[in-house]
Amino acid sequence: SVHTGSPYSFSKIQFVDTENGYIAGGNISNGMILHTSDGGQTWNPQNTGNAKFLYSLHFTDPDTGYAVGYDGTIIHTTNGGMGVVEYEKDNAPPERVFIRIAPNPFIGQTKLTYNLTQPSEVRLRVYNTLGELVTVIHDGYQTARTHTVAWDAQDHTGTLLSNGVYYVVLEAMQEGQILTSTQKLIIQR
Repeated sequence: SVHTGSPYSFSKIQFVDTENGYIAGGNISNGMILHTSDGGQTWNPQNTGNAKFLYSLHFTDPDTGYAVGYDGTIIHTTNGGMGVVEYEKDNAPPERVFIRIAPNPFIGQTKLTYNLTQPSEVRLRVYNTLGELVTVIHDGYQTARTHTVAWDAQDHTGTLLSNGVYYVVLEAMQEGQILTSTQKLIIQR
C-alpha cells in the first residue's frame, strides 16, 4: 500500500522511472495529483487548476503528462505539475482512450473499463513482459459508450496465468486513427 498522508482517495498510480511517480485522485469537487521524486518515500501535491476528481493519468517522462477526470476534465503539464493547461470539451486535444483496471493487483478476476466516444473497431489484448501476446480479450466492433469486461487471468488456451506483471493494450480505430492505451496489471495468487 502507498501512504501519502493525504485525506483524498486515489485511483491511479504511475512511476515513470525508479524515483519519479504520480498518483491521481481527489474528491468529487477537487482533483489531486501527488508527485514523488524519491521512489515514494514522500508525496507532494501538484497544481491541478480547477480539476474535479481525477481518475487516470499518464506521464511520458517526469515532466510531461495528462490526467483525466469527471465532467470531461482533461489537464496537461509539460513541467511536472508546476503549470497546468486545462482543456474544455470543445477545445480538447485529439481524442484519447483510457483503460481502467480494477482491482489491480488482483487474485482471481479483474474488470477492464474503457469509454468509446464513437463507434470503433476495438482490440483488447494482454501481453507478458517479453512483449508476447498472451490472449485477445476482444477484437471487433463496439458502440460508443462505456464498456466493462471481466477477465479471469486466463491465456488463449484457458490456462490460468502465473503471478506476475502483464500489460493490457486497448486499440480503438476511430476515423482512420488508432487510439491506444496501455496499462500494467499484476496477478497475485
